[in-house]
Amino acid sequence: MKPRKDDPMEKMLRDGLIAGDFAFTEDGKPGSEVNKALDFHLSEEGVHIEVKQFHSDRISKQMARSDNIIAAQGAVAVKFLADLLANARIAEERDTALREVARLKELLREPERHEQDI
Repeated sequence: MKPRKDDPMEKMLRDGLIAGDFAFTEDGKPGSEVNKALDFHLSEEGVHIEVKQFHSDRISKQMARSDNIIAAQGAVAVKFLADLLANARIAEERDTALREVARLKELLREPERHEQDI
């Protein structure tokens, strides 16, 4: 996916989405399923994300373009959101692994009762 411009705030979020393995398009660009003139569209989640370096009068109109939108304004907020997104899949995988460990511990406690589960 080719970035549409060298906006450092959008790049930060784009990197977080890529690291988190999210399916996304950049609205208004080739391959975009939806064009609401917002920065990002997470197709599986059905959510748009708009990134702002600082407040602009335009944000009100942009927020009205989608029923499901996250606005991240300011470098700290964008970095925070990007880090959350980048680590979302890691947390999901950790939780899955912890559930599997608990299941295996249960099997080890009562192996004859769970022979069919192995």
